Amino acid sequence: MIELDRLPFETKDYEEQTEIKHKVFREYFDKWVKILGSAHKLNYVDGFAGLGAYHKNEKVYFGSPIIASDVINKNGKEAWLLFIDKDKSAIENLNSVIKFNGLDKLKNLKINVINQDFNEIMDELLNTKNIENAEPTFVFIDPFGFEGIHYETIKKIMQTIKKPEIIINFMFNSITRFLEKENLEDTFAKVFGTEDWKGRVGDEGEREKNIVDFYVSQLEDIKFRIPIQADISRQKQNVLLSHSSYKASFRSFDYEI
Repeated sequence: MIELDRLPFETKDYEEQTEIKHKVFREYFDKWVKILGSAHKLNYVDGFAGLGAYHKNEKVYFGSPIIASDVINKNGKEAWLLFIDKDKSAIENLNSVIKFNGLDKLKNLKINVINQDFNEIMDELLNTKNIENAEPTFVFIDPFGFEGIHYETIKKIMQTIKKPEIIINFMFNSITRFLEKENLEDTFAKVFGTEDWKGRVGDEGEREKNIVDFYVSQLEDIKFRIPIQADISRQKQNVLLSHSSYKASFRSFDYEI
C-alpha cells in the first residue's frame, strides 16, 4: 500500500469520469503521437493542467500532463510541452509530480509550466507566434466547469496553428444548471461565441442536447471537424469533442466505457 501522506505532492480522488476521460485521452493521444511523431517533433498544450495526481484504492494515478509526457517518451519522440493552470497551488504541486516522475531530466521533452489563465496565455503565444507552427500541435482543453473555455480562443487556435489537433471536455451539465443566472450571461456569450445563445438552447426538456448541438455547430463554423464525440460520463455531465486535422487517420479510433 502507498502511504499517500508520505508522497512529496498532493493527490485528489480519482473519480470515474476522470478515469474514463484519461483512458480515452491516452488511447487517442498515443495514436496521434505514433502517426505524427514519425516525421515531426511535436507540440503539446494542456490548458487546464491541474495538480497532476490522483488516488484510488491506495494507488496513485497521474493526470493528463504526465500521461502525455509518458506517451511521448515511450514512443521515443521529441516534444515541446506547455502545462497551463491559473491555480498557483496546482502548478506548484504539478511541478513536484513532474520531478517525482523524473520528467524534468528527459532531454527529449522540453517542459514549460505556466501559472496563468489559459485564454490569456494562448492569446499571447498565438499573437507572437511562440508556438512552433512548423510542428504538429495537440491542444487538450479540460477545464473544471465551463467558464475557462472562450470560443474566441478556440477560433484563434484554429486560425493560427497549422493543422492543430484539439480535444475539448465540454461540461454541458454545468451550463444547464447555471443557465438562468443573469450574472453569467456574459460568460455564456464567451463560451458560445455569440450574444444570441439564449434563443438557441431551447426549452428545458431538450436543453442539454440543444446546448451540445449548438456548441458543436459553433465549432463547425470555424472548420472544427469532429471525428469523435465521446460521452464519457454515465451521469451525462460532459462530452469530449475532438478536432482532427488528420480525420481519416482517426476513423478507426474507438473506445469502450
